[in-house]
Formats: sequence, structure tokens, C-alpha cells
Amino acid sequence: MTRFSAGRLFGGLLLAALLSGCDHGLLSDTTQPDYEALKFAQTRKSAAIKTASDCFHAAAMRLDDGTSDATAVAVRLERACGEEWDRSMVYEADEMDFKFGPIFLAKMSPHELEFATSIVLAERARKKANP
Repeated sequence: MTRFSAGRLFGGLLLAALLSGCDHGLLSDTTQPDYEALKFAQTRKSAAIKTASDCFHAAAMRLDDGTSDATAVAVRLERACGEEWDRSMVYEADEMDFKFGPIFLAKMSPHELEFATSIVLAERARKKANP
């Protein structure tokens, strides 16, 4: 078989497969999204974020003496609520493309201390406004 005829044969087979309706996803994706699974994932993520936020606020009210450095208090909050933070970040990453989930987790990990510090400062401001 010459190169020309092998190419024509391959092209003909490909054309026949496409026209016969056996496109195997080459022409269109007829798969519908699983809306129940998407709803479950969104609900799970929202609940995990709320749980983490509630944990940080409760720990800030419990652990902050109001005079210590806010970052030092935030380190204690990280220890108290780290598991909740990690779970909420994993659920957030689960909804991303498989390539971006690990990148998201790596980028968000260092921000836990910033988040915890902002919670400490927010709780201090709330106490000052509502003694």
C-alpha cells in the first residue's frame, strides 16, 4: 500500500465512522450534567465554609484577650480550626478543573493566617462597637 492510499483509507474510515453516528464524542457531547451531584457539591462546600467561618469566630471570641498581638492569636485559631479550613478549601478545589484544584490549594494555604488574623480584628472591632 502506498502512502497516498493508506491516507485515503484512514480518511475514509474516519469519515464512515463519523457519518454512521458512531462519533464516540468526537462531534458532540450528549452527556447531561448531573444536577443533583452539582447541587450536593455546592451545598457541601457552602456548609464547610460556614463551619470554618463559625469555628474561627467562636475561637476568636474564646481565645482572644484583646491585648495580645492579633497574629499571635490567629496562630492559635489556625490550630483550633485548621481542619475546618482545610476541608472547606478541599471542597472548593473539588469543583475546579482537575488541573487547577491543586494550584488553588497551594495558593490558599498561606492565606489561612491572614484570614484568621482578619477574624480576630473583626471580633475586636465588634466588641468595641458593642461593649
